[in-house]
Amino acid sequence: MIILKKISINNTTSLQAFQLIRYIALIGISIFFTKFGLSRNEIGIYETVLFISGLLTFFWVSGLTQAMLPIINSKFEEKNPNLFNAFLVMIIFSLLTLILGLIFEGIFRKLDSISHFQYYQLAILYTSLSAPGNLIEYIYLLNNKFKSIISYAIIVFTGQVAAVLLAILLGYGILGAIYALMGIAILKLFWVICLVLKYSKISISIPFIKHFLTLGLPLTGKLLLSGSASYIDGLIVTSRFNLSAFAIFRYGARDLPLVTLMANGLSNSLLPEFAQKEKLNETMQQLKHRTQWLMHLLFPITMVTIILCKPLFPIVFNPDFKDSAEIFMIYLLTISSRLFFPQTVAIGLGKTKALLGISLVELILNVTFSLLFIQWIGIAGVAWATVIAFWVEKVFISLYLYIRLGIKPSQYTPIKGYAIYNILNALVFVSAYLWL
Repeated sequence: MIILKKISINNTTSLQAFQLIRYIALIGISIFFTKFGLSRNEIGIYETVLFISGLLTFFWVSGLTQAMLPIINSKFEEKNPNLFNAFLVMIIFSLLTLILGLIFEGIFRKLDSISHFQYYQLAILYTSLSAPGNLIEYIYLLNNKFKSIISYAIIVFTGQVAAVLLAILLGYGILGAIYALMGIAILKLFWVICLVLKYSKISISIPFIKHFLTLGLPLTGKLLLSGSASYIDGLIVTSRFNLSAFAIFRYGARDLPLVTLMANGLSNSLLPEFAQKEKLNETMQQLKHRTQWLMHLLFPITMVTIILCKPLFPIVFNPDFKDSAEIFMIYLLTISSRLFFPQTVAIGLGKTKALLGISLVELILNVTFSLLFIQWIGIAGVAWATVIAFWVEKVFISLYLYIRLGIKPSQYTPIKGYAIYNILNALVFVSAYLWL
């Protein structure tokens, strides 16, 4: 209770809480599926729906959202059309995703694990319906309604868990679970429409849309290249293995929730602060201090998780998924790149085009190493390639900030603590990987 009282609800902590609640809901459903006795093929079908949805939307949803945050006024006392126009662009991208997803169905069918996937069109429909709802928490963020972000997360994700589990318990099977996801996506769509109508003026602004896309499209391309690591991993695995192996990979290819989710929450929550250029140094100091707080929390938790991973994985899920533990251990090493935030500074300053070229290098390395490593050490090689690719991207961005803008890593990163924690984490990993 004392710790909770010290944690204030602000832009960062509210988004971090949102991401954490979301992850708990997803992992809770996964655990239920294994404990309820669903086969790995059935679980693979559900995971494939989520995989397709994420694959087709993660880059443009995140890119457009991150571009939106620094340029939309956070004060909505007087309605302006900016939010409406950002939402309009999101709707257009959702419709394009639906159309292109159906047009290129044949390409997806060439993947071994999806060739006989009977719910592909339903997955595409779910994808297009769910994407616009990702704006909801950020509309609350821009309106400084931090408690509303947490309340929204509790309502939606509790509803999602209840709907999916109820569908299974009532005997509707995996198809029922997918329709339950569709129902939640429709609810979120109505929710975001209501928020847009409440906080924005309905008027098309071509200048804003052009500016929005000028910043957003390079970010979308950047995320398509650099942020696609997990989806590239999935595509490589599905091209070489069956649904059962894909389920094992997906259950292991997860970051520790408090790392990825809280890191993303910190990064996105500070993007609106960069709109005030005169407070750049203050904003970077804020990023540095909050990074340090996250390091003190997340590195120790990651080390303990690495130690307990192998013995606990078969218990948390079931013995069929014991091979997922090794993959999970490797993915835990991404904490090193997750808690390094040069991309936050670059995005906040509008240097989105520069990030695109850097991400191309990451993509080439990720694909090359994945294809090589998978031949030598199997599925685990794909995980190692991702760890390397993530780190290369962050180093290159930090070099760009230093060489072109004169911004040192020490201005936004607690260097000493960061180095010490990474060394300790590496030692713990080597010990656990070799001897446990």
